[in-house]
Amino acid sequence: MPIRGGDPARAYWAVDRALGGERPPTRSQMFAARRPLVVGVVAGLFSSGLFLLASEGDVLPALGMGVLLGGWFAMFARLERARQRRLVRRGLRESAHIHGRRAKGTYRAR
Repeated sequence: MPIRGGDPARAYWAVDRALGGERPPTRSQMFAARRPLVVGVVAGLFSSGLFLLASEGDVLPALGMGVLLGGWFAMFARLERARQRRLVRRGLRESAHIHGRRAKGTYRAR
């Protein structure tokens, strides 16, 4: 059976729903979705440091593993951003961009 356009995306979202992708995001998931580059850089630096300690001072493999793992974490943070946008688009959640903020000119009842 040939793969038609959109089939891999539908398969991805079906697996996501099966794993609980309809649940609202946690605080750490919201942070990762807002700042995927920060997540990737921090994960890359941390893993580079660990591999540097494990490889007893061999810098090049440690930096390579840091870049690979940082990119891996950043990719998953981008997928989390796509999941949250999908929840907003389907109407299952309010926009993450206004979390904790009020629109200008609105007041909270006391």
